[in-house]
Amino acid sequence: MTALDVLFKLDQLGCQVFLEGENIRVIPPEGVTLTDDLRQAIRENKAEIISLLRKLEQARVERLLKEKGWITVYSEVLGETVIWCKDERVVIPTRWKDAVRYTLAELRELTRQSMSEEDLRLLHAAKKNFNGTLETVK
Repeated sequence: MTALDVLFKLDQLGCQVFLEGENIRVIPPEGVTLTDDLRQAIRENKAEIISLLRKLEQARVERLLKEKGWITVYSEVLGETVIWCKDERVVIPTRWKDAVRYTLAELRELTRQSMSEEDLRLLHAAKKNFNGTLETVK
């Protein structure tokens, strides 16, 4: 059974499948039990399943950003939900008015730099407290 076969089978069973760090989390619907063979197939294809799930998530994020212009993302490092948006002109619903917003340009800049989690938390706190923006480093 390939990784794609495993994901297809889990989908047919109605399971929720997602990543928790480097682990695959499978939540079957009530009344559904995963067989030992299916559990073994998940273990045997773990690396490829993780890769496929990351690609699917990236495609989902790109689609939502294109359609809505923004998405909410919960950051375990920051311990809160932030908004990713195409640019500063995107209108965010009022229920998210207190969430810190990161534009795609800011996210690109953050990924160019190697920051520790502590540095990221400090930068985020400054952005949050001063309603700031990140400038591109030349």
